[in-house]
Amino acid sequence: MQDILQDMVSHTHKLGFITTLKVTAEAETGIESMADDRSVIMNATTHSPVGEFTGVFGMPDLGKLAYHLNNPEYKENSKIEVVQDERNGEVMPTHIHFENATGDFKNDYRFMNKAIIEEKLKSVTFKGNSWNVEFQPSMAAIARMKLMAGAHHVETVFLVNINFYFAIFFFILEYSFFTLRTCHKFHTCNCCHARLEVYIPPVSFACYAF
Repeated sequence: MQDILQDMVSHTHKLGFITTLKVTAEAETGIESMADDRSVIMNATTHSPVGEFTGVFGMPDLGKLAYHLNNPEYKENSKIEVVQDERNGEVMPTHIHFENATGDFKNDYRFMNKAIIEEKLKSVTFKGNSWNVEFQPSMAAIARMKLMAGAHHVETVFLVNINFYFAIFFFILEYSFFTLRTCHKFHTCNCCHARLEVYIPPVSFACYAF
């Protein structure tokens, strides 16, 4: 259970703008969320159903969940379990119970019920085309992406252009254009980073490519 929760938090809370998740556990386990300004909408499905999750419920205050998961008291031989209870004639998950190995350090992380999360986080249907895209950047490429993002920290969004060889990230700004090329899993060669090109064009955007 702890590994699943860590994975959920790392793909949402660490982004810095997702604070609440909506979980729908039926034939498969779906996870939804969006930024407060609706600039980012997330729809995800776990590779296999999470047996401890049933029905529809919300996971608020992801920062608190992350705090519990990173608490050293719960690192070894701890008990982390989803607790279910009956609400309005329906059995559903109500909270996650954290307890250390000696049983003297306990916390509960409480879920939102179905009515509250469906009011707070309404499902959004994407009307555009969907693509299943997966890439594996090298650690060096990730570090350079952080450097590029840090150089343009005032920019809150970027555009992504994907072709067979590269995923290219565009930051909208005023001065420079950067291209860092690295091979990802759709490319057949084994190199991890090929070249860095930097120049100043007469247009106003910056580009970073995996």
